[in-house]
Amino acid sequence: MKKSVYFLMTIAAVLLSGCEPMEDIQEEVNAAIDAEPNFGTVEYVLTEDDYTTSVEKGGLGLEDEFFASLDAANAAIPAFLNERFPVLGEGSIANVTVVIENPNFEVTNFTEYEVTSEEYKELGFKYGNFDSADDMVKFLDYKYPDAAEGDAVELTYEYYAGSTSTRTTTHVYNGETWMEVVTLTKEDYTEMGERFPNFSNREDAIADLSNFLRLRFPYAQEGDTKTVMYARHIGGGKTVKNLETFTFDGTKWTAPGALVEQTLQFGHNGTTWEPDNTIIYNFAPGDYAVVGDALLSVYPEPAANVKRYSSFEVRTGYTTAWTDEMFVEAVGIILDRIDPNAPEGQKYVVNVTTYSGSYSTRSVSVIKQGGEWVAN
Repeated sequence: MKKSVYFLMTIAAVLLSGCEPMEDIQEEVNAAIDAEPNFGTVEYVLTEDDYTTSVEKGGLGLEDEFFASLDAANAAIPAFLNERFPVLGEGSIANVTVVIENPNFEVTNFTEYEVTSEEYKELGFKYGNFDSADDMVKFLDYKYPDAAEGDAVELTYEYYAGSTSTRTTTHVYNGETWMEVVTLTKEDYTEMGERFPNFSNREDAIADLSNFLRLRFPYAQEGDTKTVMYARHIGGGKTVKNLETFTFDGTKWTAPGALVEQTLQFGHNGTTWEPDNTIIYNFAPGDYAVVGDALLSVYPEPAANVKRYSSFEVRTGYTTAWTDEMFVEAVGIILDRIDPNAPEGQKYVVNVTTYSGSYSTRSVSVIKQGGEWVAN
């Protein structure tokens, strides 16, 4: 560090001259340090006390031991770093590991619709019914060509499976495709111990819905996924509809959870710390199928596996396993779809679900360079 360099240079000068007073030497050292602050790289993991300790005492002054959003973290951490690392200056880098509330996928527009006999004919369903899951997606694409992420349709239709019956299922557009979701009745909430047909927080919803799915789908196979639409009370007599995706690991249904650990990078601009331009993105349920289709001819077994199970195999020795380079390629495919005009130097941290005997989350860091997404 510069402090050590200046100190050694000054001691050398004393040995050569032998006449400069020690007080003058110290003043020169202090002046040199003040003129050119130290720089370096810091790795720091926020502790529980860091979150809740008051700002006056060097903490972040939060009520919870996590940030409500990425924006909230980026706004609060620079002042914290100034207080915690006062000797670091321009050019310094701080990688700060934080806990951020994982955003809910929210249903913003809900519609009820029943397919008409004329519409079956228009789409070529000559028997006046559907007979596969793809049929509902085909109809919804036709009926709602301008669907936006979060749009939901409770669809009533005729379905043939040995015999024809009337079905009603709910489908949500995730930005890429329509997916069928599991819905809850008032009785379902009552059975899960809720006084009203909603949950008061996400943690309770995940815990109860894990058991709900175990009872609803007793013959689930390892790797099966289900997306549940549930109501969450947000205060003032208001509720919102949220989606949570669960994966069956062979024993239980699990979800990523309400909180996600992330490492954020900050740089010192000579005056204060500031966040870089990293954007955090969580793979949506439909992203895995998109990657599988796009890379099927390049990596047949891994691509087919990720499409089927909505997760990336990472166990060493498996022919379906994904390498670091393959992860970057997969992430790039999705980023080109959601942010095709990303500027040069744009950074992303993309969270995906992996499987190594159990399910976990992996963060893939990339940056746009030369018009391509490369590992960062």
